[in-house]
Amino acid sequence: MKAKSKWKVGDLVTLSARGIKIEANWNLWRFQDNKDGSHQRVAEGFGIVTRISTSGAGWPVLCSWFGSSLVGPGSNHAFKDYELKRYKSDKKCP
Repeated sequence: MKAKSKWKVGDLVTLSARGIKIEANWNLWRFQDNKDGSHQRVAEGFGIVTRISTSGAGWPVLCSWFGSSLVGPGSNHAFKDYELKRYKSDKKCP
């Protein structure tokens, strides 16, 4: 039997480092310029887990995604567990 997902419906998530590397998630990351003139990929926006498939689906975690300039608000995307990490808000925000 397949292991249970670590996510629950309602969790706030963003792309993990492995999720950013996957070309299929191209519309959920952007390039950020560094001080040394190089650039790197960073996650853009966050998602809310809306459904977990237990039937052995290839991408069992379904999320509604918000905050990306390339996808509409609330667009649905499917992920594997390792493509996501918990979303942490900016601590500098008032």
